[in-house]
Amino acid sequence: MKNILYSLIVLIVGGLAGIAIHQALCVDNTKVITLYENCRIPGNAKESNAHYTNVDGYRYANITVEFDQPQDNRPPVSLEIIFAHNLNGKFAAKKYFTVGENLIDDLDLGKTTVTPQDSWHGHPQDKSSYIIRVPVMGPYMCVLPFNHYDFERYVSVGVYLTQ
Repeated sequence: MKNILYSLIVLIVGGLAGIAIHQALCVDNTKVITLYENCRIPGNAKESNAHYTNVDGYRYANITVEFDQPQDNRPPVSLEIIFAHNLNGKFAAKKYFTVGENLIDDLDLGKTTVTPQDSWHGHPQDKSSYIIRVPVMGPYMCVLPFNHYDFERYVSVGVYLTQ
């Protein structure tokens, strides 16, 4: 009876330790950041309040964009994603690519812009949203939403950083 009880205690304690180790490895390697919360962006304009966020130590940024859109035929909100070496934007890069995977003859070295298609939720939500997953390519990241519509919009942008 003592052996069975001892084995049961070892199993439970070992299992709890394994769970604690797993949670420590997973939970410590994620972070949620809100960059913009219902930010008013004028028509045909980009958010100009650029601020860099520390993303050092993470491998991926899952960026969620949500904006008001009463009809599906309205122009979208796109993102400009910038990685830099410090909070002041030193060595900032708006365009990035992996040569081995993305090298093509007519490579466009302009800015990287993400424009969603078919992201409208319909009525009564009257909003659009999308998520883009990008590799973290520098210790600091800046995300600038651009409103392609002629009239102002309210835009929210959040980032889920993962390993």
